[in-house]
Amino acid sequence: MKQWVAETREGSLRRVVEMNGQPVPEAEQRRKMDNYVYDGGSRSKQRKNEQHDDQQAEEMLNLLPQAFIWTSQGASGKLTLLHFKPNPDFRPPDMEAKVFAAMEGDMAVDTGQLRIASLKGRMTRDVLIMGGWLGRLNAGGTFDVERRETGNQIWQIVETHVHIQGHALIFKTISEQEDDVKTEFKQLTNDPSLQQAEQELMKVGK
Repeated sequence: MKQWVAETREGSLRRVVEMNGQPVPEAEQRRKMDNYVYDGGSRSKQRKNEQHDDQQAEEMLNLLPQAFIWTSQGASGKLTLLHFKPNPDFRPPDMEAKVFAAMEGDMAVDTGQLRIASLKGRMTRDVLIMGGWLGRLNAGGTFDVERRETGNQIWQIVETHVHIQGHALIFKTISEQEDDVKTEFKQLTNDPSLQQAEQELMKVGK
């Protein structure tokens, strides 16, 4: 899927221009945006989903000092490089933390702004769900998150790559496959409304 996204105080408006390798007609693009702009329920649902994602991300970040053993790998330009491996004394509070804590990998931190620039990990062992009765996630799964400054001290995730495989009860395959790349950032006018954001999005590519 290819899309343009405008972030506003009322939510993130999306103009989907390509789906499954096929272009989306402009009239359909506008219809879907209008449905969001004029549907308070859709905006409320999206905000709740985003708040949930933000909360999960914050919880995972808070686990970093406890879940891993860290070693310095030196510096590269303005980045401080760190390696992490699972802390055998850590007791994960939930399944998400259990998967997270099975990772070993590397982090790059922007020393000047104290921002995470990248976080890459690989699952070092199988993760069992309910002792393996309900399923398992296979060792070897990977994740890669890249962040960069897109504006004046504004940092955003620009790439997310997640590839995890496993099996659940009755041999159902568990597959988490995500490759999300964001490019071509542009600063909008201060505090745009959804209607103004839609007008800006329709100008892209013309």
